Amino acid sequence: MLRLRQVMTVAAVVAGVLSVQGCRGGRTGEAVNMAGRFVNAYFAADYDEAASLCGEELKAKVLESARQIGSLPDSLRSAFLELAEEMEPHTGDVYELGPDSVIVDFDILIPDEMEPMRNSVVVVRDRDARQWFVAEIR
Repeated sequence: MLRLRQVMTVAAVVAGVLSVQGCRGGRTGEAVNMAGRFVNAYFAADYDEAASLCGEELKAKVLESARQIGSLPDSLRSAFLELAEEMEPHTGDVYELGPDSVIVDFDILIPDEMEPMRNSVVVVRDRDARQWFVAEIR
């Protein structure tokens, strides 16, 4: 009888640990997904989509980038947009800073460049709204 109780206790502890790890992995997965959506939109020059995934401070910077690109002469803007279409972001390392903060590294492959451009995206979760948003791009 004592042996059965010990086995049941160990099983309950293992199940609890696995469920907590599963929740954390799901939250981190949401953050990585958000970062990927942002990077894909931002480097494809889809600034409206990228801005919709940001906190207020970064949103203003992203929309300013859109205004700057929009103010370029047509030939330069076309060349920029053509290059943006060819960029390929690839997810790198993921660093969980806490339950509500994740850094995701990206390598951006640029045509005719030997080395990828490296960026990191900081994604944080608003606990009250239960939503992730991109807070910073490095």
